[in-house]
Amino acid sequence: LSLHDALPILIITYIIFTIVCWVITYFLVARLLTPIHVFLNKIKGINENNLDTRIAVKDQKDEIDLLANEFNQMLERIDVSYKKQKEFTANASHEFRTPIARISVQLENKIIAAKLEGTTTKFYESLLEEINQLSELISSLLLLSKLDLETNKYLEECRVDELIFEALENINKVYPDFKLDLDILNVETLDVRGNKSLLIIAFNNLFKNAYLYSENK
Repeated sequence: LSLHDALPILIITYIIFTIVCWVITYFLVARLLTPIHVFLNKIKGINENNLDTRIAVKDQKDEIDLLANEFNQMLERIDVSYKKQKEFTANASHEFRTPIARISVQLENKIIAAKLEGTTTKFYESLLEEINQLSELISSLLLLSKLDLETNKYLEECRVDELIFEALENINKVYPDFKLDLDILNVETLDVRGNKSLLIIAFNNLFKNAYLYSENK
């Protein structure tokens, strides 16, 4: 077999060998990188609502397992800190409500007494409005902290009309002269899937803005 005749065979053999090596290398690398892809996909699914998620660790004690262990320990520390922060917010909001309510009652009594005496009450009424807004803010913080602490209740079936009337009840405590005309037309269903606490806060904010920035309350 001459060199001239063997050259095509060598070229074809080289090409086939290269392709086989490339295919084998591709599958080996893909197999080696599979744990990393699984690890990354697991990380992407972690947020503030599922900080209790942990990465599965095998007993191979390789670099991926070491990284997963460190990541799980970091998640544990973050989860503990996050829960402590939310518990503090909930406890602080709850404790603030009592003195705020006392101040509000004292101001209301002061306004009534001032009106009976025939003196001006504009300053007290303005102060009472600020206190009521502060109470509303504290209530919102308390609702948000309950939302974060009860992640299993993040979504639920709610009726929009019930949410509106509950928000209306809340806003009337702060603004008794608030007016609402509600018409429901051509609606197939009033059910929505969402978080009840956040939806009520949204309606509270809408009603509050409507009261503060409209001419007829």
